[in-house]
Amino acid sequence: MANCLSNDLIHLLRDKINDSGYVLQIYRNRNNSNYWNIICSAMDWIDVTIEGIDISTLSRQNDHVASRQLMTFLSCMDVMWESIQQLHRVFINPTTIPFKDEDTVFTHKLFPTTDNMYFKTIRACFAAHPVNLNDYFSDLSKKERRYAGWSGGGFGKGDFAVVLYSKEIDGESLWLDIYFNELMDFILKRYEYLRTIMAEIDKQILDYIKSYCDTPIPRSNDVLEQLNILITEAEQRLGSDYYDYELKKMKRLLKK
Repeated sequence: MANCLSNDLIHLLRDKINDSGYVLQIYRNRNNSNYWNIICSAMDWIDVTIEGIDISTLSRQNDHVASRQLMTFLSCMDVMWESIQQLHRVFINPTTIPFKDEDTVFTHKLFPTTDNMYFKTIRACFAAHPVNLNDYFSDLSKKERRYAGWSGGGFGKGDFAVVLYSKEIDGESLWLDIYFNELMDFILKRYEYLRTIMAEIDKQILDYIKSYCDTPIPRSNDVLEQLNILITEAEQRLGSDYYDYELKKMKRLLKK
C-alpha cells in the first residue's frame, strides 16, 4: 500500500474537463443551476488536500503534535471525499453516494456499520467534534453522549487510539483504535472513483456528439442567414475556436 496519493488522476480529470468544452457548455447552466462552479470547487479542493493525505507524515507518538497531524490528515480525507461525492452528484446521480453499502475496509470497528459511516465516526472522534459525540459504540439503540479524551499512539492495538469517556456516572470508557493503512485503503478507493467519473464524462460526450451527428443542420438560400445558422450549430456541436473564428470572419466580410 502506497503511503500517499498520486496527483495524476486529478490532473487527468482536470484536463479532460477543460479540453473538451463539453462540460463547461452543458454544466454552466443545467436545470437553472451553475454546476460548473461545483465542478471547479471540487477539483480545486482535491488539489488542495491531496498532498495532506500521506501516512508518512503521521506519527505513532503520544503527544499533541501527533494528534494535530492526524487531525489534518483526516480533515484532508474528509474534504477530498466530499469533493468526490459532489462530482458524483453532478455527473452520475444526485441522490446516491458511492460505496454506500460497502463494509470491507475498516476491519477493527467498534460497532457494525458501513465504511462510509465508520469513517465519519473516526473523523468525529479525532478531528471534527471530539467533545460532543453520539454513543453508537456500546448500544446501537442508544443516542447518548460520549467525549473523546487523550489520543495518541501506544494506547491500543492500532497505530493510534482515542479514549471515549461516557456521560453515564458508572459508564465504561472505550478505546477507538485506527490503523493508518485502513485509512489509506478507504481514501484510495474513493480517489480511484475519479476514473468512473471520467468514463461517464467520455460517455456523455460521445452521446452528445452522436445526437448532433443524427441532427441535420438547417439550410438556407440566404448566405448570411446560413452563416448565422452555422455559427449557432458550431457552438452547440462543440466546434473549435478555428471554425468559430472563420465563420465569424466570413460573416463580417459579407456584411461590409
